[in-house]
Amino acid sequence: MFEISDLKYEKFALKIFTSNIFDESLVHLFSTRVGGDTPAPLQEFTLSAKDYFEYDKFAKKNLEILCKIIKADFKKLISPNQQHTDNIAILKKEEDIINIKDKPVDGIVTDLKNYPICLVFADCVPILLFDANKKVMGIVHAGWKGTAKAIVAKTVKAMVSEFFCEPKNIKAAIGAAICKKCFEVNPDVSNQLGVSIKNACGNIFLEKGDKVHVDLKLLNKIQLNEVGVNNVDVCEYCTCCDNKLFYSYRADNKITGRHGMLAMIKE
Repeated sequence: MFEISDLKYEKFALKIFTSNIFDESLVHLFSTRVGGDTPAPLQEFTLSAKDYFEYDKFAKKNLEILCKIIKADFKKLISPNQQHTDNIAILKKEEDIINIKDKPVDGIVTDLKNYPICLVFADCVPILLFDANKKVMGIVHAGWKGTAKAIVAKTVKAMVSEFFCEPKNIKAAIGAAICKKCFEVNPDVSNQLGVSIKNACGNIFLEKGDKVHVDLKLLNKIQLNEVGVNNVDVCEYCTCCDNKLFYSYRADNKITGRHGMLAMIKE
């Protein structure tokens, strides 16, 4: 179950989400836009300054704050180049981290300890996976393009093939993302999303005139179920409906910052 906490850090009063589905060997948080001092239009606590490079110093400072909160070394932070792909990086040794620099990556699977990994979002679906038996983590950015290519299912399969995880032992947390009411797409997009699962589910799609409303969180949950991951915690918040709490590409008319998902396997 997701829980929201008010965290004080120096002059900042942050709001942070966590899922109680994981054990203490995985530290994590899902950030919000609340509590920082980043100026408009990326106010208040952005973790990315994409397209607004003059805000880089604020994003860096905010990332440092989150690393301190989970007691992680900011110098070890891994922030991949997210490009709405289904590319998954496998990190088994330190050299692997260097090899993914600047490459498009939207999913990471690793057993490296004490390396914090951060992905950023503004409507897309954050998904955190963890096998406590093998101490293996998967972390996923699933926009509609990644979801259409079943990136979360591919991440689970990578955990199985590369680290010998069993899907029944993998737990998943799906963070805040755009809801079905707010996510309206053309039929060609919904068709691409529809073929990403084997079993049709009437709750995912809703046709309204010449548009289709899609439940991206539910779609990713079903993809997880279809590869054997059934212990799934889903955050009920919508980034678009709750735009004062989260960044939203749609609600902010494309001019927006990014909240994030930060996770690390402890030694």
